[in-house]
Amino acid sequence: MDPMVLYSRVSTQDQDYKSQFDDLRKWCKLNSFKVTKVFGEKVSGYDITKERAEYEAMKEYVIENHIKSIACWEISRLGRSTSKTLAEIEFFSSHNVNIFFKKENLSTLSDNATNKLILTILSSRLNLAGLWKVINKNRF
Repeated sequence: MDPMVLYSRVSTQDQDYKSQFDDLRKWCKLNSFKVTKVFGEKVSGYDITKERAEYEAMKEYVIENHIKSIACWEISRLGRSTSKTLAEIEFFSSHNVNIFFKKENLSTLSDNATNKLILTILSSRLNLAGLWKVINKNRF
């Protein structure tokens, strides 16, 4: 079984990522991956002042332990903006680490051009969601 790390983030303290991890663990078992470590945190993706300590610890663990696979519930859990998400994907890709996004059924190291296009389009949705949040907050 190949080793895999799981990562999840929820936006508020009231939310729970347990169901995401349960689902990811089932997927790993069905696809012959051994979950070696789990990283989860409760921090808003839009609050750039908040540290993502678990995410940074996950990055360090993956690189130091030569892990080649990460499973994440969905692409919006990875970055706070299109540029940040794509930069994180590029960082892991440069270390030959694949990120599998279960909700979208996409892998970052796929040679499939459609897969790469979909990743870019989906990560761009993060910017639109953030824009709508700002617009709604500033309404009179």
